[in-house]
Amino acid sequence: MTELYGVLSFDIRGSRKIKDRMKLQNVIKSLIESLNNNFSDCLASKFSLTAGDEFQGVLRDFSKIYDVFKAVKRKLDFRFYCGIGIGEITTEISDKPFEMDGPAFYRSRDALNIAKKRNLNVYVITGKQDVDYLLNLILKVIFFIEENRTHRQSQIVKYFEENPKIKVSEVASNFGVSEQSIYKTLKKAGFSLVLEMEELVKLILSKPYEVELPVSTGGG
Repeated sequence: MTELYGVLSFDIRGSRKIKDRMKLQNVIKSLIESLNNNFSDCLASKFSLTAGDEFQGVLRDFSKIYDVFKAVKRKLDFRFYCGIGIGEITTEISDKPFEMDGPAFYRSRDALNIAKKRNLNVYVITGKQDVDYLLNLILKVIFFIEENRTHRQSQIVKYFEENPKIKVSEVASNFGVSEQSIYKTLKKAGFSLVLEMEELVKLILSKPYEVELPVSTGGG
């Protein structure tokens, strides 16, 4: 069976309007270094700058694709677009993504362009239409929930994400509220629902060509 790869392409939103270009470049370089260190075991080609404020990397382990996306989302203060493409690479594997070519790269670029056109955080193209529809629908629901959270809800959710083993009592103490208040905030923020949907996204991404949907949903 032909080996398949996942290509993630990122582009900073409205980067030309950002005045402190030096700061932006330094933030991206630091992020790239972090991604290459933390996900070294699943990378076929390290993340690197490709053009302007765009950066790209190639994964051989699909199950880590969403984890990479979340890591960028958590660490990058600037808003961005992400295009994820899964498929073959028809050239030799290189340390530099821009030296490679193939369907995985075409799909990642097309996905990035769709994300920009539709103003989406991320878009995925695997080449399997029904799976793509399902993945992108779930992702849109996740981000709809996240974008409608209050600032306070976002702060508390972020605290849990950055400290996954922390106890609710510790979070309550840190924010100066009761444990009951934390539970209520998490419920209103759709915290558990988003976690469930994210696990589903990871599962589908880990084996996109094995997923069988009962009805073809069409593209979208």
